[in-house]
Amino acid sequence: MISGVLKAYRGKVLIKGKKITDYKQNELYIHNLAFLPQDPSALFLSKTVYEDLLETCGTMKLDKNTAKSRIDEIVRMLSIADLLNSHPYDLSGGEQQKAALAKVLLLNPQILLLDEPTKGIDAYGKHTLAEIIENLKQKGITVITVTHDIEFAAFCA
Repeated sequence: MISGVLKAYRGKVLIKGKKITDYKQNELYIHNLAFLPQDPSALFLSKTVYEDLLETCGTMKLDKNTAKSRIDEIVRMLSIADLLNSHPYDLSGGEQQKAALAKVLLLNPQILLLDEPTKGIDAYGKHTLAEIIENLKQKGITVITVTHDIEFAAFCA
């Protein structure tokens, strides 16, 4: 319901004091909220990871220099420079997860929703993801995670 995918039968969801139903079009997802679904491949629309990141910058209406700067910053933070020229569907589960996370982070969210973020990720990838989440929390981003991975949840809490 927080992501806007499902509607509440009762009650209301407020984001920054505003009812979720009062946000127009993509307004909810720009500088407010980002959602990384369980299947990250659902977010990919382009032939390369880089093109997908550029597409998101277009959604954010970033000029060319700002877009390049934001992409570079997120690519460094997630260590995905080697993935930029790859087709998203050619990536491993963990690589897709990081590429999709880069895409949603370009939305500059204050709240990040993660649905089963460790699905298809090995132990090293989980550790790396936990470090990324900690980094995001240090930057003041609220991270809400739904997971069956009890150890990961306990580590990140």
